[in-house]
Amino acid sequence: MEGDYLPLSGGTLTGDLTVEPPGAGPSKLTVASDPAADEALEAYPAISLARRGFDRWLIRTGDPEQDPTLYNRGANFQVVSCMDDGTPVWTPLWANRGDGTLHARVPYWRGVLADKVMASAGAEAAFTVSQNLGFAGITNNGTTFTFEHPGTYMVGGTFTSTRGPTAEQRVLFTFKHGGRNHRFSLGRSETFGAFTFMVQSNAGVTAQFLAYQNTGVSLTYQNVIVSIYKIGEL
Repeated sequence: MEGDYLPLSGGTLTGDLTVEPPGAGPSKLTVASDPAADEALEAYPAISLARRGFDRWLIRTGDPEQDPTLYNRGANFQVVSCMDDGTPVWTPLWANRGDGTLHARVPYWRGVLADKVMASAGAEAAFTVSQNLGFAGITNNGTTFTFEHPGTYMVGGTFTSTRGPTAEQRVLFTFKHGGRNHRFSLGRSETFGAFTFMVQSNAGVTAQFLAYQNTGVSLTYQNVIVSIYKIGEL
């Protein structure tokens, strides 16, 4: 073949790509996955919107195909945001392939938690909010959050620590709600979450963010930024 061409094994285009329809029929661009690897989330097809060599957004089918005897389950459409290093972190928008419902994460509360020093092994203490960038639906009295509306919520955030990341110095960060604990073992500087939880009553469900010391070595939690989202159907 003479001239420039894109190899079947892949390559880089330096200009626009246009797909013309074949005759009178419609045109279609297909992004496929490897059927042998379909159980792995990372194997699912995606379109990346990148900057400086790293993914910023992914448009993908982001969950495994489920039991084929169930009607149109799995492989739901997702729009996923990524961290600066390209790691997927949030799914602000997704659609269910089976029933066609569209879902979104609505921001309910965002804020900064005060630095906390933990010196004693086995100690646990609630963080205090130092900067409240909150939204309607969640109140805070300094250490305790109260959820005013039932629904499904998602929590996540970032923090740094003066210790870590070796196993004996790893940081434990806890989100406690309704008598349940979501505990994360993290290193020196990490993103935690995102995880979901249910608020089933109309009001009065409370939650706290807790620091936990399990090493006997003094730890300082710093730069803790937290977001709480409510997941809604559009």
